[in-house]
Amino acid sequence: MEINCIIIEDQLQAQKILQRHIASVPHLTLLSTFNNAIEAMAFLQNSGEKVDVVFLDINLPKLNGLELLRNHQPEAHIIITTAYKEYAIEGFELNVHDYLLKPISFERFFKSISRLQNNKEEINTSRKEDYEQPKFLFAKDGHDIIKIYLASIQFVTADGDYTKLYLGKISISSHKLNTCQVNQFVTAD
Repeated sequence: MEINCIIIEDQLQAQKILQRHIASVPHLTLLSTFNNAIEAMAFLQNSGEKVDVVFLDINLPKLNGLELLRNHQPEAHIIITTAYKEYAIEGFELNVHDYLLKPISFERFFKSISRLQNNKEEINTSRKEDYEQPKFLFAKDGHDIIKIYLASIQFVTADGDYTKLYLGKISISSHKLNTCQVNQFVTAD
């Protein structure tokens, strides 16, 4: 399945890293790269191109990435790319697919894209108003906070304070994931 994406990033070095990562994945097509959110919004609204994924930095000139999400929810899936981990919870509250911390390794980039691709319900439905929002939870995997759709969980195992979630070919180990956390982060119907 072909996935069209854009990059919204003002730092040249970060743009180049994302462009290399995208070029390394055969089913990803980079449509354009933008230095600010204003130009990117115009592209998303006027280009006629179907954009599946937006790689979005937070610190941008004029309008930052979180302000963009608060004021205009693109129909594409958002993957935040930033050096600031303190905005992760707010990002997930704004319904982002993933939150990648800079410098972004190819392994972590590929894991995010694979998770997106494995969730066929998510990638095949680009118009958010056309479907019921799936339920999800947040789990900490190492230093990353990951949004996991409940429908993508095949099975779960527990060992002491660790919970292992199996999502097809991917598994995530989370420390002290419990019912309280699941209930706290699952969206309401």
